[in-house]
Amino acid sequence: MPSIGCTMMIANKPRKERVPIAIAVKKQICRLRAQGHTWSSVLATLPAGVSKEAACKLYRARHKWLALPNDGATEIRTVMRKGHYVGVDDRLGTWLAAIEQLDHKTVPISFRLLQANAVELGRALKLGNFRASPGYMRGFWSCNGIESVRTHGQGGRLTRTR
Repeated sequence: MPSIGCTMMIANKPRKERVPIAIAVKKQICRLRAQGHTWSSVLATLPAGVSKEAACKLYRARHKWLALPNDGATEIRTVMRKGHYVGVDDRLGTWLAAIEQLDHKTVPISFRLLQANAVELGRALKLGNFRASPGYMRGFWSCNGIESVRTHGQGGRLTRTR
Protein backbone atom coordinates (compact mmCIF):
# COMPACT_ATOMS: atom_id res chain seq x y z
CA MET A 1 0.00 0.00 0.00
CA PRO A 2 1.56 3.31 -1.06
CA SER A 3 2.00 5.85 1.67
CA ILE A 4 -0.07 8.95 1.52
CA GLY A 5 1.76 12.21 1.76
CA CYS A 6 4.33 14.23 -0.01
CA THR A 7 7.53 12.56 -1.02
CA MET A 8 10.50 14.49 -2.26
CA MET A 9 13.17 13.19 -4.60
CA ILE A 10 16.61 14.50 -4.02
CA ALA A 11 18.71 14.56 -7.12
CA ASN A 12 22.20 13.19 -6.74
CA LYS A 13 23.94 16.00 -8.54
CA PRO A 14 27.68 16.09 -8.11
CA ARG A 15 29.06 19.13 -6.36
CA LYS A 16 30.65 21.76 -8.49
CA GLU A 17 34.39 21.28 -8.47
CA ARG A 18 36.34 23.98 -6.68
CA VAL A 19 38.48 26.03 -9.05
CA PRO A 20 41.55 27.65 -7.49
CA ILE A 21 42.00 31.20 -8.78
CA ALA A 22 45.50 32.64 -9.05
CA ILE A 23 46.20 36.00 -7.42
CA ALA A 24 46.98 37.47 -10.86
CA VAL A 25 43.45 36.57 -12.00
CA LYS A 26 41.98 37.98 -8.78
CA LYS A 27 43.77 41.26 -9.45
CA GLN A 28 42.56 41.22 -13.04
CA ILE A 29 38.95 40.85 -11.87
CA CYS A 30 39.32 43.81 -9.49
CA ARG A 31 41.01 46.04 -12.07
CA LEU A 32 38.51 45.33 -14.86
CA ARG A 33 35.51 45.84 -12.63
CA ALA A 34 36.97 49.07 -11.18
CA GLN A 35 37.39 50.36 -14.75
CA GLY A 36 33.63 50.00 -15.23
CA HIS A 37 33.45 46.77 -17.25
CA THR A 38 30.27 44.75 -16.93
CA TRP A 39 30.33 41.37 -15.18
CA SER A 40 29.68 39.57 -18.46
CA SER A 41 32.70 41.19 -20.11
CA VAL A 42 34.88 40.55 -17.05
CA LEU A 43 33.88 36.87 -16.93
CA ALA A 44 34.50 36.50 -20.66
CA THR A 45 38.17 37.47 -20.22
CA LEU A 46 38.76 35.03 -17.33
CA PRO A 47 39.76 31.37 -17.52
CA ALA A 48 36.93 28.87 -17.64
CA GLY A 49 35.44 27.79 -14.35
CA VAL A 50 35.36 31.14 -12.52
CA SER A 51 31.78 31.77 -11.52
CA LYS A 52 30.11 35.15 -11.19
CA GLU A 53 29.53 34.53 -7.48
CA ALA A 54 33.24 33.89 -6.91
CA ALA A 55 34.19 36.97 -8.94
CA CYS A 56 31.75 39.17 -6.97
CA LYS A 57 33.12 37.86 -3.68
CA LEU A 58 36.67 38.63 -4.82
CA TYR A 59 35.70 42.12 -5.91
CA ARG A 60 34.19 42.89 -2.50
CA ALA A 61 37.67 42.28 -1.00
CA ARG A 62 39.47 44.18 -3.78
CA HIS A 63 41.53 46.32 -1.38
CA LYS A 64 43.18 43.15 -0.06
CA TRP A 65 44.06 41.73 -3.50
CA LEU A 66 45.23 44.98 -5.09
CA ALA A 67 47.56 45.67 -2.15
CA LEU A 68 49.63 42.53 -2.84
CA PRO A 69 52.95 42.89 -4.70
CA ASN A 70 53.12 42.42 -8.46
CA ASP A 71 55.99 39.93 -8.52
CA GLY A 72 55.87 36.59 -10.30
CA ALA A 73 56.03 34.48 -7.15
CA THR A 74 52.96 36.21 -5.67
CA GLU A 75 50.85 36.16 -8.81
CA ILE A 76 51.06 32.39 -9.39
CA ARG A 77 49.81 31.66 -5.87
CA THR A 78 46.14 31.27 -5.03
CA VAL A 79 46.24 32.41 -1.40
CA MET A 80 48.49 34.74 0.52
CA ARG A 81 49.30 33.23 3.88
CA LYS A 82 52.32 33.93 6.02
CA GLY A 83 54.22 31.00 7.47
CA HIS A 84 55.18 30.45 11.09
CA TYR A 85 58.71 31.67 10.45
CA VAL A 86 58.20 34.85 8.44
CA GLY A 87 61.71 36.18 9.17
CA VAL A 88 63.34 33.01 7.87
CA ASP A 89 61.07 32.97 4.81
CA ASP A 90 61.86 36.59 3.94
CA ARG A 91 65.60 36.28 4.41
CA LEU A 92 65.78 32.97 2.58
CA GLY A 93 63.83 34.48 -0.32
CA THR A 94 66.19 37.46 -0.41
CA TRP A 95 69.21 35.13 -0.36
CA LEU A 96 67.73 33.02 -3.16
CA ALA A 97 67.05 36.14 -5.27
CA ALA A 98 70.68 37.25 -4.80
CA ILE A 99 71.92 33.81 -5.93
CA GLU A 100 69.61 33.95 -8.96
CA GLN A 101 71.22 37.25 -9.94
CA LEU A 102 74.54 35.39 -10.13
CA ASP A 103 72.98 32.81 -12.47
CA HIS A 104 72.77 29.10 -11.76
CA LYS A 105 75.75 28.39 -13.97
CA THR A 106 78.10 29.89 -11.41
CA VAL A 107 76.31 28.73 -8.23
CA PRO A 108 74.19 25.58 -8.45
CA ILE A 109 71.60 25.55 -5.66
CA SER A 110 70.79 22.16 -4.20
CA PHE A 111 68.10 21.20 -1.71
CA ARG A 112 70.75 20.64 0.98
CA LEU A 113 72.33 24.07 0.38
CA LEU A 114 68.96 25.81 0.68
CA GLN A 115 68.11 23.77 3.77
CA ALA A 116 71.47 24.53 5.42
CA ASN A 117 71.02 28.25 4.77
CA ALA A 118 67.52 28.11 6.30
CA VAL A 119 68.97 26.48 9.44
CA GLU A 120 71.65 29.19 9.68
CA LEU A 121 69.02 31.91 9.31
CA GLY A 122 66.94 30.28 12.05
CA ARG A 123 69.95 30.31 14.37
CA ALA A 124 70.72 33.94 13.50
CA LEU A 125 67.14 34.89 14.37
CA LYS A 126 67.44 32.90 17.63
CA LEU A 127 64.56 30.57 16.81
CA GLY A 128 65.38 27.64 19.08
CA ASN A 129 62.55 25.40 17.85
CA PHE A 130 63.16 26.00 14.13
CA ARG A 131 64.19 23.03 12.00
CA ALA A 132 64.33 23.28 8.25
CA SER A 133 62.49 19.98 7.83
CA PRO A 134 61.66 18.60 4.38
CA GLY A 135 58.05 19.68 5.00
CA TYR A 136 59.11 23.26 5.72
CA MET A 137 61.29 23.28 2.62
CA ARG A 138 58.47 21.86 0.48
CA GLY A 139 56.16 24.63 1.75
CA PHE A 140 58.82 27.26 1.03
CA TRP A 141 59.23 25.89 -2.48
CA SER A 142 55.48 25.92 -3.06
CA CYS A 143 55.01 29.47 -1.74
CA ASN A 144 57.89 30.83 -3.82
CA GLY A 145 57.25 28.94 -7.07
CA ILE A 146 60.42 26.85 -6.94
CA GLU A 147 60.79 23.44 -8.49
CA SER A 148 63.61 20.96 -8.57
CA VAL A 149 65.34 20.16 -11.82
CA ARG A 150 67.83 17.32 -11.90
CA THR A 151 70.57 17.42 -14.43
CA HIS A 152 72.54 14.37 -15.41
CA GLY A 153 75.99 14.16 -13.90
CA GLN A 154 76.08 17.39 -11.90
CA GLY A 155 73.27 17.06 -9.37
CA GLY A 156 70.05 19.00 -9.03
CA ARG A 157 69.40 22.67 -9.38
CA LEU A 158 66.44 24.71 -8.23
CA THR A 159 64.52 26.83 -10.69
CA ARG A 160 61.66 29.26 -10.17
CA THR A 161 58.48 28.70 -12.18
CA ARG A 162 57.20 31.88 -13.78
